[in-house]
Amino acid sequence: MCSAKRDGGHDHDVREYAITDAGLVIGEPLAVHGIVKTASGRRDRVRDLLRHVGLSPQHAARYPHQMSGGQRQRVGIARALAMEPALII
Repeated sequence: MCSAKRDGGHDHDVREYAITDAGLVIGEPLAVHGIVKTASGRRDRVRDLLRHVGLSPQHAARYPHQMSGGQRQRVGIARALAMEPALII
């Protein structure tokens, strides 16, 4: 049985993401991996990434329940792009 089922069917990662705005979701890897050191630099990079995936910078302040499924997917893509990978599958 998976851990989500043992815990009453709740997935902690999903719950944590649900209470975090898109800007933090995208900016977290930048901070954790030391890619962008300053908070203002992370904000600028998050805005650039949102524009790159076709969202406005104002989406950084939105929570997942305030976005459509397609917008949430774009946030996930922006998070992946934040790491500047050679390939995304």
